[in-house]
Amino acid sequence: LGCTGGGGEVPDAGLARDASSARRDAAASDAASDARGDGGDLDGGRASERERVFGVTLTDPWALDSAEGDLVIERLRGLTAPSRVGPESWPTVRVVFDEGVDEVRRSGGATARDYIGPLERLVGTAQVMGELLDSFFVADYSADELRQRACEYRAELGHLVDLWEVGNEINGEWLGDDAPRKLATAAAVFLASPSEFAALCPGRSVRADERPFRVAMTLYGNGTYDGGRSSATNCWSDPDHAMLRWAQTQFGPGGALEASGAALDYVWVSYYEDDCDGIQPDWPGVFAELGRLFPGARLGFGECGSERRARKEPLLRRYYEGMTLPDPELANMHIPEPNFVGGMFWWYFSDDLHDDALYSRFVQARRNAFWR
Repeated sequence: LGCTGGGGEVPDAGLARDASSARRDAAASDAASDARGDGGDLDGGRASERERVFGVTLTDPWALDSAEGDLVIERLRGLTAPSRVGPESWPTVRVVFDEGVDEVRRSGGATARDYIGPLERLVGTAQVMGELLDSFFVADYSADELRQRACEYRAELGHLVDLWEVGNEINGEWLGDDAPRKLATAAAVFLASPSEFAALCPGRSVRADERPFRVAMTLYGNGTYDGGRSSATNCWSDPDHAMLRWAQTQFGPGGALEASGAALDYVWVSYYEDDCDGIQPDWPGVFAELGRLFPGARLGFGECGSERRARKEPLLRRYYEGMTLPDPELANMHIPEPNFVGGMFWWYFSDDLHDDALYSRFVQARRNAFWR
């Protein structure tokens, strides 16, 4: 990972998987694994056919500490898989941690510790994927400031988060040219063993009850590279940021992030049809390529959705049910990649959980054959 910040030297990326293993060995126990329901097999190579991640996104986790909190919990419990038991049956909830809510910025005086109450409400109902920082705000943080934020969030919330999203829509043009270094800097904090963490994060330490967590990265789906030319199959602004090209450049042979790719437990794809002219990518081909580039990672969609009410139900059906439905227009959702585990993480769940008709689509989707 080879970057340096004000708090110390970042471990070598070539040791990323070793650091990840050391971190797990130091933090994990059989009891914790049983409590999380992963059976201890998350690092066992290709994904099991039974592994599924049914994800939604809470953009407003503060609602959990308000009068609306009971409704949020009720809706999440309604998404428990009927054919599974324990944590394996729970949905996975991406919690969006707001920009500035840290000791770097102290927006409104709030810090990571203020999320403890909301996250505690999710215990026993959902597994938590913590989004360290939304892509829109990455350019506002220097690499060292992002390291400080990562240190704070792991130290304060490590006992409540199952999966850390260390990079969100990381190939987006709006993140700036320094995005790979920032990703490496943040990832190093979460891949560090307790002693390495203390060196990277002076004055902080991991909690004794830290959960044995996993690490994820989300790419931004913007179509094919097409020789660097705009076409009917892409929607990027800068061809160097075309998703697969960027990922191959950064994580492929000789790339700045080549070694760190082996440390990722999950690689997600964020895709918004409304932002990409309704393009229907060749998802089987895309995920096959990601499977070759990240052979040890689970794969899936990390964001989807629409602000337009008329578009919501068709998109819910496509992304949460299309993997097994026979409709010809859903053929590109039939993804045979062995490491494809779903995800989806509908971005607008905080808003749409109030809409009974839309919520019923989530419940119906949970009964789809793919999730069983």
